[in-house]
Amino acid sequence: MYLSKMMKVPRVESKLRVFCFKIQFRTQVSEFKRSLNTVNSTSNEAKKLASQYQKEADKCNSGMETCEEVREKAEEALSAQMKLTAMWEIRARQKGWREKVAKSNAFPYFI
Repeated sequence: MYLSKMMKVPRVESKLRVFCFKIQFRTQVSEFKRSLNTVNSTSNEAKKLASQYQKEADKCNSGMETCEEVREKAEEALSAQMKLTAMWEIRARQKGWREKVAKSNAFPYFI
């Protein structure tokens, strides 16, 4: 009843609409701020997780690079050793060496 009487007063209707809009706007702003805080905290957490994953990936990659470097060095050393062995075998054959199975009394069970 009070509202119906207020509506008859000039410009009160528009003032009430503005007042209602202000209340709704404040409510929407506060909801928006809460939502924004939630998004910001979730975003920060996601950044932290991504940073942790990146650190672990970097560790893994550096480990793989180190492993790859060691493998390459081992292959180079093996290749050099095989060349040296082949050279000594050629020299030994030139000097009369023949491949024989040597019998030893030290380990009779294995021969």
